[in-house]
Amino acid sequence: MWGYVLLALDVLALFDVFRQPWSIGKKLLWAAIIFVFPLGGLILYYLFAGRGNAS
Repeated sequence: MWGYVLLALDVLALFDVFRQPWSIGKKLLWAAIIFVFPLGGLILYYLFAGRGNAS
C-alpha cells in the first residue's frame, strides 16, 4: 500500500520538476535524485529545490 503512495508522490514530484523554468541540467539532476532515492529524494526536493518565493 505505502509503496503505491510513494510511487504516486514521486510521479507527481517528477511532473513538478519538469514544469519548472529551470535549465535541463537542473531538471535532470532533480529527476535522478528522486528516481534513485525515492523517499529521500522526494523530501530533499520539497525542502531544497528553491521553487519560487516563499512569502
